[in-house]
Amino acid sequence: MTSWSEERWYAVQTKQFGENLVAGYLTRLGIRAFLPQTREEHNVCGTDRLFVKPLFSSYLFAFFNLQESYDSVRYAPRVLRVLGNRLGPMPVPEQIIESIRSRVQPDGFVRLERAEPKCGDKVALTRGCLAGWMGRVEREFDDRKRVLILLESLHQGWLVVDRRFATVATAVA
Repeated sequence: MTSWSEERWYAVQTKQFGENLVAGYLTRLGIRAFLPQTREEHNVCGTDRLFVKPLFSSYLFAFFNLQESYDSVRYAPRVLRVLGNRLGPMPVPEQIIESIRSRVQPDGFVRLERAEPKCGDKVALTRGCLAGWMGRVEREFDDRKRVLILLESLHQGWLVVDRRFATVATAVA
């Protein structure tokens, strides 16, 4: 059971793409907001571009006292709810917040570890006309940017792709 008079961290669910607006609004109210973000590279019209995205889409964390600030948070513009159960909002343990904060780099973004495909790894292609196809890495090139993949669907079909376009398929046996 949560004490209504203590300041604690809570997870706040927002409407889609509302995280930044809610974080700014809560900060203006004097409520600490933590919105971990990451940068992702996407190909737009043949050009790689960096996009800033929340680490948890449609969620952020807020540090507040339920008794004093619950209504201000719950009814803030673009907020759907403060996460909890039928008994009320559930605080997020401080260790979880600190664990996420420890991954924030000096530039302010969380770096996600991406498994680099190696020889023998089963991979899924994530970009290009063959996106979604599965294969196995047969060879890495010296430039460390490209890999040779044997496509399973084509039986003996070889393909050289940019390493960033192949994601290790750990869940698929």
